[in-house]
Amino acid sequence: MPNPNDPVPYPPPGIDSAALQELQAKLREITTTVEKGAKEAAAESQVKVRVAEEQRKGPWDQQVSTPSPLRMKCEEMRASLLVIERAVRALKDDPTFKGEQAYAGQHGEMIAQLMLAVRHIEDARMRIGKVLQYSGNGISIYDKA
Repeated sequence: MPNPNDPVPYPPPGIDSAALQELQAKLREITTTVEKGAKEAAAESQVKVRVAEEQRKGPWDQQVSTPSPLRMKCEEMRASLLVIERAVRALKDDPTFKGEQAYAGQHGEMIAQLMLAVRHIEDARMRIGKVLQYSGNGISIYDKA
């Protein structure tokens, strides 16, 4: 069994240059999708925030109607993280996991690490949502997904 502390050779053994080029092309495609989706998700998120703010307005609300630069940056960041989270989740369906394992438990460990990454991304979205919450009136109105 290989020592986990040993450096991983590049390219990893068993991956030929054609497969490596295919993986690199897939990564470029995911990156493009993430960038495009982040812009769309940011715009959608801003609409949801504005609708929610209008629905909850009351005498206790001391926020101005124009979003601050911080609020807009946070909304854009949360939207980008949502797109990245979806892309990471999609990696579980990669054909690599249908192929042979180099050693026992390899694919299971890879999937477990992907899910840990998803949890960290979800946590980052929530923390940025808390920045938004406390930069306003302290009442949470943001999506839970």
